[in-house]
Amino acid sequence: MPNELQNLQSSIVERLKGDPMLSQIEILAEDRLDLESAIQLAMAKLGVVLVVQTVDVGVSNPNLPGPCFDAVRFAVAVVENVTLNRAPGSSQLDALSLAISTAKRLHHWRPLDVENWSGYTVLAAENTIQYQQSDDVLAYDVNFTLGN
Repeated sequence: MPNELQNLQSSIVERLKGDPMLSQIEILAEDRLDLESAIQLAMAKLGVVLVVQTVDVGVSNPNLPGPCFDAVRFAVAVVENVTLNRAPGSSQLDALSLAISTAKRLHHWRPLDVENWSGYTVLAAENTIQYQQSDDVLAYDVNFTLGN
């Protein structure tokens, strides 16, 4: 049974899939045990993939019962194999455009349908879109925080 952080991650995936541009590509929730094979399949098929990475949480008041998560961060990785993705018959949606669409789709979104997160708002982080150095692919991380 998924926990509250996995539920949030799944809800983010569904929110992204609701965007007309983003729905054309594979969007995955990171599963640290099986992520690599899923990414390889998606990249081989389309040349580009979005991965909603595992949520990072913190607690600023550790003496309160719960714990009450109040420092919540997550990122969406946009990974493009430029050679495959820009070839005829592929999506031809470039990584930077997808990163910008991801930021716009999630910024100020409230995950009202997700237990324990309905009072939060997704906010683009200060370092919203960050280029990730790679020899094989073009990659960006789109960074977010949850505020209440």
